[in-house]
Formats: sequence, C-alpha cells, structure tokens
Amino acid sequence: MPSVSDAELIATIGRRMGRNVVRPSTTIAVYDTIELGKDRRTRFHHVRQVIRADDDGVDGILCWLEYDGPHGTPHIAPEHNCTLGMLVTLQERGQLACDLRFPHALSTGEIWSFSYMCRHEGPRPPMHEWHRTCMSRFRTVHAEVHFCRTDLPRHIEVWSQSGDHLRTEISTSARSAVLTRQDFGPGTMGLRWAW
Repeated sequence: MPSVSDAELIATIGRRMGRNVVRPSTTIAVYDTIELGKDRRTRFHHVRQVIRADDDGVDGILCWLEYDGPHGTPHIAPEHNCTLGMLVTLQERGQLACDLRFPHALSTGEIWSFSYMCRHEGPRPPMHEWHRTCMSRFRTVHAEVHFCRTDLPRHIEVWSQSGDHLRTEISTSARSAVLTRQDFGPGTMGLRWAW
C-alpha cells in the first residue's frame, strides 16, 4: 500500500467525489460487531456510530473500508438514520470510500446515531485480523469479533497504537474477541488471531 497521509487520502476522495467530504463533527462512540462463519470468513460487519455536530449543516460522514482487491469488494448497506451517497473505489490502496448521508442537516451540538452493514461478495481468504483507524480522538471505540463455535482460534491478540505507544494483550482461544478503548486516537487498534 503506498505511503500517503490521511489528509492526502481525504483530499483524493474529495476530488473524486467532487465535494468537500470533511464535516465538522466529533465521534462520541463507534461499535463494530464482526461475525465469522464456519469457513473463517466474514459473514457480516455491523457498525453503529454516534457523533456530535460541531457546527451547523453536518449532513453526513465519510467512511472507508479496506478490502482484499481481487478477493472481492465490500458492499455497504445503510440500516438506520443514513443513506448511501457516492462511492469511490481506491484500488491503489485497496479501499472503498463512501459518503453516508443523513436525512437532514444537523445543528451545532446535535447528537446523531446511525448504523450500517458491510458485507464482502466473492471468494475471500480466511480472516485473521481486524483493525480500525481513528483519525481523531474517539471517546469510545468498541469491537467484537464472534467466531464459529466449532472452529475457535488458538490465540487472540488485542492491540492498539497511538503515536509511538503500542499496547498489546494476548488471550487464549475464546468464542469472541473484544476490544474497548476510551478516549482513543488518533491511532489504530485491532484484533489478530491464529487458527
């Protein structure tokens, strides 16, 4: 993956969408739930997010997903309080960016909760990790990965990195892997496991 800053990535997405994709909002919480099937591949990835508008006129949010190029592109299905705007595929980065739109523009200080589902079509390799990059400080980030009860991983690693600080925790096999961070970001956090 080419080395490019988050600011450059957002600028590229904005140019391809033909509009400013940065909206003044603060993420209060984001909850990710991923379920794996018997084939060790993602059955679904559900995301619920809560934001606060930092200015009048916030009418949506930019999100993007990484994918495995030839192994299939993710599909995003809005579920609650949002609709799907423009999609941009960044093949050179293996990412899909989308503009999730709200039914009305938010007022300063307004709290908004929305959710969407991510699915991958086509053949994919077995999943062995998940991560989320936070470009700003999130008050709460919570992720759960649920494994098929007949095929549990041998061990699970929970990790987070913010600046030069790397934090890791190892656990034994379990039906689910859970990661929660408070006041996290900017940085990346995730879960890794071995079959």
